[in-house]
Amino acid sequence: ARDLTVHIVRVQLLGMVFTAATGVLWAAYRARERFIWAEVSPVLATVVTFPFLVWALPRLGVVAAAWTLVAKLGLQMAFLLPGLGAYRRPDLTTPSVTEAWRRIRPLLAGTAFYKTGQFVDRFLASMALPGQLSLLSLSSQLYSAGQSVLDSSIGAPVVPRLAPLGPK
Repeated sequence: ARDLTVHIVRVQLLGMVFTAATGVLWAAYRARERFIWAEVSPVLATVVTFPFLVWALPRLGVVAAAWTLVAKLGLQMAFLLPGLGAYRRPDLTTPSVTEAWRRIRPLLAGTAFYKTGQFVDRFLASMALPGQLSLLSLSSQLYSAGQSVLDSSIGAPVVPRLAPLGPK
């Protein structure tokens, strides 16, 4: 079970790359007010990858589900890539890029630490008694739901008011 968990985590790490890229692409589409394609792309990716999951699940088990998720995320990213337009080499020496990196470094460090929590929880839970993983999953979902409500009700409304007050 531990070897299978390690294998699935490695597969899901690849999916994390696609998830991060898709998040950036979603933001770009929404900034350009192209909301429909941003929301349709995951549906199309699911429609394309679902037949593979149906075929592969009886043959490969949970590993098929992990690879199908990675394929879905990769397809979703591929569907959204054309919205960026032609590639232009970025100028990383501008003062605005330097300032952006200075500001984002603490956020990246905090996010990296925050994102490892789920992997650590799953690894430790894999050594627990049967049923404990289900309790962890349920409590995690309840916590996430509460956090989402707080983010939407408190965090999101205050951001526009705080943005002009940031460092100049």
